[in-house]
Amino acid sequence: MTADFQLSNKIFFLYETCARQQALFSKLLDPDFQLAAVDYYLLYRLVDTIEDADFNENLKIKLLTEIQKDFIRGLKNASEILLKANNDFQYKNLFLESADIFKFHFSLPQEIQKLIENYGKIMAGGMAKFIEKLIKYNNAETQYFIKNLDEFDEYCYYAAGCVGELNSELYLLFSNKKINAAEKNIFLKNGAQLGNYLQTVNIIRDYYSDNNKKNYLPQDCPSDNITGKINLIIDCARKKENSIKEYLASIENNNYYCYCNTLFEIAKLHIDFYYENNKIQDSGMLKKLIKPQPLKIFFKLPLKLKLHFLKYKIKKMSR
Repeated sequence: MTADFQLSNKIFFLYETCARQQALFSKLLDPDFQLAAVDYYLLYRLVDTIEDADFNENLKIKLLTEIQKDFIRGLKNASEILLKANNDFQYKNLFLESADIFKFHFSLPQEIQKLIENYGKIMAGGMAKFIEKLIKYNNAETQYFIKNLDEFDEYCYYAAGCVGELNSELYLLFSNKKINAAEKNIFLKNGAQLGNYLQTVNIIRDYYSDNNKKNYLPQDCPSDNITGKINLIIDCARKKENSIKEYLASIENNNYYCYCNTLFEIAKLHIDFYYENNKIQDSGMLKKLIKPQPLKIFFKLPLKLKLHFLKYKIKKMSR
């Protein structure tokens, strides 16, 4: 896959400035896979920003539904509306540069474009569904935003599990791996489990900052306290680990295996960290200890990423 050199440099700069750890981990992928990962990350970041934007919830549903129907046209329309509102919002620079993001997308092979757009439609539709649920909850029309573990898992799928499926589809495409329909179904499902596992980490980590607006912890569970709810979703995540290991064992490309295994190992480090800290039964302490020490993360990284990680941390400390 090729794209204009100047355009590629601009797109990778945008990616590096907003993707944080994902930009680090994706360095493990083969070049063509990395181009696809950069493309879908930036496009899905636009979708995610629409979900989080500080404007009318019904307008969000309208924009996300349009994206679900026609991914690129819907994104272009949403971008125009957000920029016309003339408000500052996170990732505004991506919307200002959205024309180049779309241009980069169309430089990829059509088969890649189609996969990315199809999964983007799934993500947008799922986000619209859960915004509708949030509206009903805020209007006291329903007792719960996220009712139980099934709904929690469904939300995780729309946020990240579908990206795990997309990665699995891209792996099969790039590796030209032929498997039967039943095997493919299991492979995609296990890839989605990895995505859901990663999203569980994000939800626990971000819980306190999101708590006043959106509480993603399932409300209908045996425990009424925060510690019990977090333990519940930790147990749910740990039940996915065997499926994820099965997924890793079926990957034959060393670079894609290293990428997925690194994501899993870092996420597992966080899950184990939250579980140990949750024993304190003190949400105030958990708030202070929102992620493992950087040194522990460093030792989980493959050699290829260790230097990049150190440069990132030094740059962050110098700001």
